[in-house]
Amino acid sequence: LQRQLLERKSKVLGPEHPGTLNSMATLASMMDTRRLDEAEGLQRQLLERKSKVLGPEHPGTLNSMATLASMMDTRRLDEAEGLQR
Repeated sequence: LQRQLLERKSKVLGPEHPGTLNSMATLASMMDTRRLDEAEGLQRQLLERKSKVLGPEHPGTLNSMATLASMMDTRRLDEAEGLQR
């Protein structure tokens, strides 16, 4: 249901609309550990869009960056640490 909502908001409001970005963040956070790769990919898209729309220093963008870093597993610890800086 959340995925359908995201698709509809993206179509109606546009992929960079704040409502679409909020739905994207909700969907990424709802995914369980079995779908971590998909959740991480969605979170990366969200970070890119928020950075473009809000700017790289905006609190919403920084929050998305922190969320992405926490999703990364220990195999990519260096990349995750780089995001936290």
